[in-house]
Amino acid sequence: MSRTRNHINSPKLKKPASSEYRSVLASHIYKSFSEPINVSDYAKILNKYGTILGPVLWELELHSFPQIEKHLNPQLSKLKNPHTILNFKKSIQFLYDSILQKKNILIYSDYDMDGTSALVVFKTFFSLIGYEHIHYFQPNRFDEGYGLNPSNLEKLKKEYNSDILITLDNGSTAFEEVQFAQNKLGMNAIIIDHHQCSDPLPPTEYHINPNQKEDSSQMGYLSGGGLAFFFIAALKSHLDRHNYFKDNNIEAPEIKHLIALSSLGTIGDLVPLKEDNRILVKYTLDHLKDCPHVSIKELVYQCIGEKDKYTCKDIAWKIIPKLNAASRMGKTELMSAQLCSQSAQEAKDLTQTLITLNDERRKVQDLIWKDIKKNHLKEEDSLNICFAKDWHEGVLGILASKLVNETQKPSIVLTQSHNGILRGSMRCPEEHHCIEILNHAKNLIEKFGGHPAAAGLSLKEENFSKFYTTLQKAVTKLKPTTPKVSPKTFFNFKADNITTSDIKTLQKLEPFGKGHEEPFFICPTNIFFDKKILKEKHLKLIHHNFTAMVFNKARAFEEQLKNNNDSLFFIGTLEINSFMGRESVQFLINDLVELNA
Repeated sequence: MSRTRNHINSPKLKKPASSEYRSVLASHIYKSFSEPINVSDYAKILNKYGTILGPVLWELELHSFPQIEKHLNPQLSKLKNPHTILNFKKSIQFLYDSILQKKNILIYSDYDMDGTSALVVFKTFFSLIGYEHIHYFQPNRFDEGYGLNPSNLEKLKKEYNSDILITLDNGSTAFEEVQFAQNKLGMNAIIIDHHQCSDPLPPTEYHINPNQKEDSSQMGYLSGGGLAFFFIAALKSHLDRHNYFKDNNIEAPEIKHLIALSSLGTIGDLVPLKEDNRILVKYTLDHLKDCPHVSIKELVYQCIGEKDKYTCKDIAWKIIPKLNAASRMGKTELMSAQLCSQSAQEAKDLTQTLITLNDERRKVQDLIWKDIKKNHLKEEDSLNICFAKDWHEGVLGILASKLVNETQKPSIVLTQSHNGILRGSMRCPEEHHCIEILNHAKNLIEKFGGHPAAAGLSLKEENFSKFYTTLQKAVTKLKPTTPKVSPKTFFNFKADNITTSDIKTLQKLEPFGKGHEEPFFICPTNIFFDKKILKEKHLKLIHHNFTAMVFNKARAFEEQLKNNNDSLFFIGTLEINSFMGRESVQFLINDLVELNA
């Protein structure tokens, strides 16, 4: 029997009000569920979980109570076995043997949030077990750039006499650098990374990357921080099994508290929040109040404040930008210093410094954004390639992301570094792939690497013009791929009856993030009896049962609402607004569409 669900409307789209959903609106916005469904099972789910959460669970293809309970209550006991990752087991054994021999270890991590979270996981663990033959290094974003650097390796080898090189959140494209470290400097390399791999692979048998072609673990969703946690957890178990702690009179460390540090990388690197990532991030959010790290306690206190329940948004929007400001503004060492704080006062002081740096970052970013919008965009281009010699290198990735959001085109933002090389960042919408696009101009690029959605690159200035035309032609010919994420479906709610209890039930789906997005709801625009403009840029709409908010787009929305009619709908998310101890329903408006039923 075919049936259309009455909790999800299926009107035909007439006209979107913005380009944000351009790639999915036409065919996916209000899905008509004409395929057969088990009406009895669906009714049971609605009966148990309600008409707000129930339809969302069904759309997530959670059609039985055991499936739903497993999804709503992820457990650490359900984490996958990381030994299925290619080269994982022998890398653990190799590092264990090296520790027994008191070999000198050099940790070389990326400077972003993910690389830093991986570094801090390692640093915290080796500090707990009292291993002294280990040193840590992060390159400066501006002076040394991303990834391994032969001159750095040579200098570090001389300084620390390192026997073992461990790369965190980098190394999978560093064939020549790893070859140099092993053959010229005599360092055995362990790579722990999740980025796209080069061909040929770096010449080491200890290459841990679940995104290698030969890897069958299906754990490619892990971040660098997530991989670091799995590696340290496995190393701790291996040390324990072989009586390392007992033989050395060391108490086996508790490592659950390392999950919060690794989750900063998972949230910050925008990897899919599914399977192990969902389990680890959920654990972090549930235990944020009693987190033993003075560093994270202080970040939560100063950047978020006290709450009954913390979300991914809290960390992604309020904590991670402050931490990332360190490397963006040329103070890379401050991020790991804060996360490794030994006292509450040290954590407090460093957090305040990071907040100040982030304020400076925003000012710099805003100035460049105005310049880009005014002088560097061509509507006819198939991708945005923006370059100026005096732009601040630390904010280019953020600006490339803003361009993608605004134009729905692949975007590259470049500036000239101190050595004359052009360096920058690339971001892509879901239907394109950064690395595939850059491969069309790889003979013009000095260095590049990253993910389908994000990449870093460098090239000589004399190659810029050819680089520009080559990629414009390439993207024009490329056929965009179908986004791999599930198409958005929008759900209804009854305006007169929605309660904070409904929202709290919906929040059981947390954590939300990439691959597990917050559900979007529709709301007619003509049900509000009053509206207010706040601070000349926010719009507040008042219904007798809830309020709705538009942030930063008040004038644009107000103009489109002048011709209000029955076919105009808001799209947004439902949340709880807390003010002076009182909770109320708030609808956070994301977009406006005109629909014909």
